[in-house]
Amino acid sequence: METKNFKSIVWTATVVVVAIIGIGIYLITQKADQLKQLELRNQALSETISHRDSVVNDFADTFNQIEERLTFIKTKRAQLSLAASQEGNFNRKQAMLNDIEMMDSMLVASSKHIEQLEKKLKDSGIRMRSFENRIALLNKTIEENSAEIAQLRTSLEEKEVQIAGLNTRVEEMNSELLAKEEAIRQHEGLLLEKDAKMNTAWYTSGTFRELKDKGILQRDGGFLGLGTSKVIRDNLKPADFVELDIRESRSIPLHAKKVNVISEHPDSSYQLVYADGLVSELVIQDPEEFWKISKFAVIEVK
Repeated sequence: METKNFKSIVWTATVVVVAIIGIGIYLITQKADQLKQLELRNQALSETISHRDSVVNDFADTFNQIEERLTFIKTKRAQLSLAASQEGNFNRKQAMLNDIEMMDSMLVASSKHIEQLEKKLKDSGIRMRSFENRIALLNKTIEENSAEIAQLRTSLEEKEVQIAGLNTRVEEMNSELLAKEEAIRQHEGLLLEKDAKMNTAWYTSGTFRELKDKGILQRDGGFLGLGTSKVIRDNLKPADFVELDIRESRSIPLHAKKVNVISEHPDSSYQLVYADGLVSELVIQDPEEFWKISKFAVIEVK
């Protein structure tokens, strides 16, 4: 009886030990699984954090690049706005247009980068409100810059049209001025020509026969050579005379024994000057009076 009880106790104890061992093994296995799951979760979390940090760094770099471009565009736009309000030549205008094209290209590139950022942010599955707000602000800034650059281009084109109109007007005024200058030159030429004619006179001297042979003098009236007078023919030819400027010439050289002034000139307007028994010259004392009646002086000498 005692042996039977002992066996029963041993069996019970064995079962308990086995059960305890089984429970221990189960608990150890469960703990190992939990540890493995924790390790996997930690690894996934580390990867997520690493990916997030990579995305954040990428976003920060791209934001900095875009903001640098926008700062440059803002500065350049201010310079162009000032330059557009001033007169400029073709080279400066072309430089301004080149700058505008460059800013347009930079804005387009910035817009593309922002689109890429938005896609990365969406694909990453990470919700970063601050980045979303920053992207929205950048988009708004780019739109404002694009509008202002378009206005700047329009202003430049309008100024170019105005300058073209002014250039046309200047050309017209230059043409008008040239025409007036030409008219003035012609008028001055006519005045000079008229003045020259008004101040030009002619004289000739010689014996009656010499003057007659030139067709300058002829006898008029009388009978058989008696009672005739010496008169000047009509239609005198300047080529038969010596030309002079009445403003400068005040004497007519003669060198003759006797002198007879045939043409009409007031006696008070001239004087005969004698030297060595000859009439050396006729001095004009009052040019205006002397040439008032006739611009042709005909003097007979003997």
